[in-house]
Amino acid sequence: MKTAAAGFLSVAVNTLLFAAKLFAGISTGSIAIIADAWHTLSDSLSSVVVIVGALVAKKPQDDEHPFGHERAEWIAAIIIAVLLAVIGVNFALEAVRRLSSPTDHVVYGRLAIAVLIASVVAKELLAQVCFYSARKNGSQALKADAWHHRSDALSSLLILAGVLFGQRFIWMDAVLGLAVSVMILLTAFSIMRQVGSMVLGESPGSQFVKDLQRIANQVVGKDVDLHHVHKHSYGDHCEVTMHIRLDNGMSVAEAHELVDLIEEQMRQQLGIEPTIHVEPWR
Repeated sequence: MKTAAAGFLSVAVNTLLFAAKLFAGISTGSIAIIADAWHTLSDSLSSVVVIVGALVAKKPQDDEHPFGHERAEWIAAIIIAVLLAVIGVNFALEAVRRLSSPTDHVVYGRLAIAVLIASVVAKELLAQVCFYSARKNGSQALKADAWHHRSDALSSLLILAGVLFGQRFIWMDAVLGLAVSVMILLTAFSIMRQVGSMVLGESPGSQFVKDLQRIANQVVGKDVDLHHVHKHSYGDHCEVTMHIRLDNGMSVAEAHELVDLIEEQMRQQLGIEPTIHVEPWR
């Protein structure tokens, strides 16, 4: 499934679940279910961000963006994390207020229980769809959205598990609301840390460097000194720069021809766009 298509599916399902949860939460007076409802609505908003990010990422290269626009999905993932954090903080504050000023115990009816069960099943299915699409399309925004769905499914499951105890302990609803808030905040932090690391730039990884070295050695016919490797990812497009030391006796034309062969093999085998700087042996 395409990234945008997965986003549209998420919006449709989340909107229906939001309406059902909000009605159930207001009917029972449960802050935990109401918090979960708004968490679900935030899933719809994050899915809209995914759709917009996917559409922008599809734009071709231009003079101002020579490497394309695929990093727009990274920006979308950061926006999703911020939305999650804001929601988590707001509901944590409300849960603390409920704990400090407890009200009458919450009565969960069959409707609330049915809505929670439906939410757990639907949101986990959505999470699986988005995880699959994220792996297939390499979309960080869709992966973040999948974790958003997973956190919503877990929060609904947590509330459902507390339904039996909520009848006996008036503070249980507020505690569950606080637990959901913590779960939301942890998800936001995880997304922000992962995408933030990518934005700041990550090392190419030892196995990737070994693959580059292997290809260079095969083309040259002996072990060569490949170093100063930098990897720059732009969604599906990956730019890699590196330095290579070649024999001093080579002419500029010979070195250029050899480097062209190395770069072509790297393109074919690794699907990257390499740029190699030649240095003489010293």
